[in-house]
Amino acid sequence: MRRQSRDCQPQVNFPNSGTASTFPSRSCYTASMMSLNPFGPLRPVRLRAAGRYLPLWLALLGTLVSGSAFGAETDQFLTWDIELADASGAFNDYLDQEIAVFLDRANRRTRPYGDATALTLAFYTHLFQGLHASRVRHWLKHDEGVARYPDNSFSDLAYQQQSIFQKPAFPFVLPMAQTIRVGDVYFGIDKIGHMLGFGRRYLQIYERHRNAGLDDAAALEKVIAWGIHHEAGLVGKLVDGIFSHADLEANYQGFRMARAFCAGETPLFHNVEGVWVYRGGLDIRDYITPDFDESYNLNDYARWRYRRVAPVFLALYGDNPLAPRVQKRFARYRALGEPSLSKRLIDAHFDGRVPDPLYVHLFEKERNAKR
Repeated sequence: MRRQSRDCQPQVNFPNSGTASTFPSRSCYTASMMSLNPFGPLRPVRLRAAGRYLPLWLALLGTLVSGSAFGAETDQFLTWDIELADASGAFNDYLDQEIAVFLDRANRRTRPYGDATALTLAFYTHLFQGLHASRVRHWLKHDEGVARYPDNSFSDLAYQQQSIFQKPAFPFVLPMAQTIRVGDVYFGIDKIGHMLGFGRRYLQIYERHRNAGLDDAAALEKVIAWGIHHEAGLVGKLVDGIFSHADLEANYQGFRMARAFCAGETPLFHNVEGVWVYRGGLDIRDYITPDFDESYNLNDYARWRYRRVAPVFLALYGDNPLAPRVQKRFARYRALGEPSLSKRLIDAHFDGRVPDPLYVHLFEKERNAKR
């Protein structure tokens, strides 16, 4: 079991890469996180640290009050018996429209954007500044072309009372993000905020490391390590007791999409005689993976949050094997391809934890039913 050093300099070690990423020194925290895995048993993830809690709580409350947090809770287990219409066509049309609006404004600026990277960062901010100001979130919640579950007739409270998060976790009461479907993947609309908000940050960090002389692979590992650290801190586990592997996948895919806009031989944004132009061809399905689904790519929980979630989960899902509908959905997920680089590195980082028997019941029965 890895232990953090006394000066709270945690390391993320990626096996087989031969590298380790060391995070900046910060105040630390103590927790035990537990992981659901539909293809294996629960794995406890213990993060040991020292420090005072009060400054962290004050910083967290300030973050929540300011509205700068990206977080929300979402429950894809509720959609196991639901089939939603694919929103990818409407989503692609919306993005094309917003790109046109954004580029019109960008090309009329008195101080033009210096390069495609700066333009991409500005476009991401145009779509999403935070939960308090998000064009794309508002569109996803209200456009008639997007099927959502639950629909807008349900309040956040009614949604929460049906979900695995129905036991209160005061003071960490966050919005509930509805589930949508893009392609074959079901996920919470909060993941789009992660794509844009943290995809933007990932791009900035990646560029900084490349400019410092790191090669592509090393810079990517630094970026993913930064994401792990922050998901375990004020943007994740310390907000609501949840370490979301699906959020980290969304962060990375947002970064990939940003790179498609500004990098490579044919970036989606390019400059023609001083005018920024969009090449076209963006398909949001290329950046939505099965690991956005929190009933497939399951959360780790802080000990206090685990005690609230586990009894509810077992009461709702612990007595039965996965239904055929769910097995088919997960089979479609697996057919979509291999996990992303981020997912592989994160799984390697969390590998080797001691199994825990809790939560195994549902997925063990599914494996036994196949024998």
